Amino acid sequence: MNKTVILILLCGWWNMALSQTTDGEFIDFHVKNMPISEVIQLLSERTNIDISFSNRFFENKPPVTISMKQVNGIDILKHLLDGTGINFKLLDDQVVLYREDIPQKEKFTISGFIEDAETGEKLIGANVYIPKLDRGTITNAYGFFSISLPEGKQEIVFSYLGSEASSSILELRENTRLSIALEQSVTLIEVVVTPKNSASNNNRSSVTEDHLNSKMVKIQPELGGESDVIRTAMLLPGVQTGADGLGGLHVRGGNPDQNLMLLDGVPVYNASHLLGIFSIYNTNAIRSAKLVKGPFSARYGGRISSIFDVHTREGNLKRWSGEAAIGLVSFNGTVEGPFIKDRGSVLLTFRRTHSNFFLEQANQDIFYDNDRGIFDYHFYDLNFKANFAFSKRDNLFLSYYSGGDQFLFEVGQDYQIIGDPLERIAKYQYSNDVTWGNNIVSLRWNHLFSDKLFSNTTLTFSEYQFRNAALATLDIPEEVVENRDQYYFYDLFTDNQDFSGKIDFDYNSGPDHYIKFGFGLSHHEFTPEAAFVQRDTNIAIESLDLNDLLDEVQGKTYQGLQSYFYIEDQIRINDEITIYPGLRLSSFSILENRFFNVEPRFRADYRLSAKWLFVFGESRMVQYLHQINVSGLSTPDDVWYPANRFAPPQTSWQTDVGLFYSSANGMEFSVEAYHKFMDNIYALNDSIPFLSEDQQIDNEVVSGSGWGYGLEVMVKKDFKHGGGWISYSASWAERRYSSLNIGQTYPYSIDRRHMLHIFGYFSFLKNFSVSSTWTIGSANPRLIVSEEDFINNIYPIEVSEPGRKNEIRATPYHRLDLALTYALTKKRLKHQLKISLYNVFNRSNTAYSRLYNEDGEWKTTPVSVLPTVPSLSYQIRY
Repeated sequence: MNKTVILILLCGWWNMALSQTTDGEFIDFHVKNMPISEVIQLLSERTNIDISFSNRFFENKPPVTISMKQVNGIDILKHLLDGTGINFKLLDDQVVLYREDIPQKEKFTISGFIEDAETGEKLIGANVYIPKLDRGTITNAYGFFSISLPEGKQEIVFSYLGSEASSSILELRENTRLSIALEQSVTLIEVVVTPKNSASNNNRSSVTEDHLNSKMVKIQPELGGESDVIRTAMLLPGVQTGADGLGGLHVRGGNPDQNLMLLDGVPVYNASHLLGIFSIYNTNAIRSAKLVKGPFSARYGGRISSIFDVHTREGNLKRWSGEAAIGLVSFNGTVEGPFIKDRGSVLLTFRRTHSNFFLEQANQDIFYDNDRGIFDYHFYDLNFKANFAFSKRDNLFLSYYSGGDQFLFEVGQDYQIIGDPLERIAKYQYSNDVTWGNNIVSLRWNHLFSDKLFSNTTLTFSEYQFRNAALATLDIPEEVVENRDQYYFYDLFTDNQDFSGKIDFDYNSGPDHYIKFGFGLSHHEFTPEAAFVQRDTNIAIESLDLNDLLDEVQGKTYQGLQSYFYIEDQIRINDEITIYPGLRLSSFSILENRFFNVEPRFRADYRLSAKWLFVFGESRMVQYLHQINVSGLSTPDDVWYPANRFAPPQTSWQTDVGLFYSSANGMEFSVEAYHKFMDNIYALNDSIPFLSEDQQIDNEVVSGSGWGYGLEVMVKKDFKHGGGWISYSASWAERRYSSLNIGQTYPYSIDRRHMLHIFGYFSFLKNFSVSSTWTIGSANPRLIVSEEDFINNIYPIEVSEPGRKNEIRATPYHRLDLALTYALTKKRLKHQLKISLYNVFNRSNTAYSRLYNEDGEWKTTPVSVLPTVPSLSYQIRY
């Protein structure tokens, strides 16, 4: 009884002492997104409480928001420290904060899927964040997450780019499986910018990943009424290309073939339409896309420069819907819906050009100078996807893509025969037929073994075909020269087929480890064909047919086998340090050639504070395929061939160092430095034409090394009604071949020292929005192409002194694009009208310089592809 009374008196004395410290004052206290240490200092000033503490107590704690009315300082302090592991006591008229000894609690696993509430589609890269612990994770490529947490009450926040955040409070007493549905955001801001390393997003797989989605892409100005995810990626630092997209995608000094272009996990050999002006990725079919520049995960392999990973949408599981769009170049249609509600759905999208608006002029500028004749060009894309959940643990997906380009040019000219007294006419006919495209099939099975182990098994087939065939005939009247008709026939054909199988595992082994591992096998078939014939003939010219000549060309098929195994771990050392070690083992065999490679990967993150993150990465990549650039413009007829004992696999080592900052008000800043060394890079000997009747590709290629290094800076910010980013690159790209440029190192063709991109958007008057992109770049080396040789697909003539290759540079690059969008929703129909203006200032950006002969003197003239191009597109969704 006496002890109880004494305890009550002591408690009363304690509360009275604290009350005296606060002078009995009651205040209103409001702060928003302020670090805890600053809040405590403000509280001390407002209440005259002398509070002693170490700033290290709150280094990794997220900012807080408090709104309390008529409370005393101690109640505010209790609220601030709740759940932080920090307590306080009174010592000599001071309130002293100290760490509590928190007993170890049993860990339980929370796992599940995060999906879109409107469509039921799984969300890739959605954030799962626990504010109390300042920890989190993200969903994998199939919308699955798993994280281990201490028992007890836990608040969990779920968020995703373009969706409203959602939170749940769980009392953890056992392993728990969740199914989370996030509502789509009605604000444009959340679609475009999200912090990269904030507390709610610092567990993404790599801070050097740039995530894009279809909404982000559709905001930007369009070309010919076509939004494009690769053109959006070109606005990121470290990404280079030729004028208006020509020349392919070059990432950190690499070649276009060194980018692993993925569509639903399947490698794509050629991801471009119209020489890179458009891509095969239909925006309406895209669910997510990311560009990985490094450091690389061990899960990825087969290319040495970058990863461009695109996943298509799975179809609406809730209701049937669709959309149709038409622009000045193409029309686009989408239909999707459930065949079994909430369990199975289908998605079908189709895009095809309907007009040669500006395309004919672009092709004429690229391929031909003065010739005019029959011209036809079109491309198409077809995406189909079906998915079905046949249990709570199993999902099956079937996806199919088919797309391609067809270019046809025919011209006929009559020539008066010089010296013929009767002035008879020789007839010249030229026909060029170019087709290329991809076919991809993927069957995927997701299986959840337990709350900690998830697997994805995939079977795929991929085919890329290209054919460039030309026939030129000269019909000379027999009365002039007997049996002297001439014809020229050219054919280049390639057929690459891959049959692959792989299985990937995600294993959450505990709070401090997240392991990924898997293996795969690919069977490659390469069938190249080449024919080059120029001769006189006594065959009747009118009987020659291009298709008949093509049937006579026979190619040899080469078969190769590629396999790999990888394992990587996310190891949480402490609250500040997380490391990501990984290892990939790969092999490739073709004919008598066998290759085996070890590819180590490593990344370390160091949290300097709640806002600052330091990253270091080192990775080795191996590529078992080579692509030889024929024209210098990364055209579809660039030749693919497998590694062999004469041409070993390409390899690269890349080192990355980065510093990242983000704040709760939507400000994001990053600066990255990188160095990349590439070996066994092959190019054509620029002193010898590529194809003739007695030459083979193995005799015409030379081996060398390459370097890419530079600095990348990016600043992002969102506002109430708008946002945008600024990206800047200072970069160097170099090559060295023992038999080129007298063995001296020279600038690579896309070596552009400075590149600046500015993108911004603003919404106003409820239904209107404007956007703009502004690109400024210093000059890159000038590409000089012989008109005749380029038409005939012979390597461009190099005009430079020995040892000074690529020292002559073109003019600097500059382009401004604008767009105005009007959106209106009436009942169940959503209308959108978009007006874009590409290259507002009609800047003549040089794609290459054309070499021609005038009166016996060789001259060059710059060639630009796209002038000012107005665009109009209309879209309706239902």
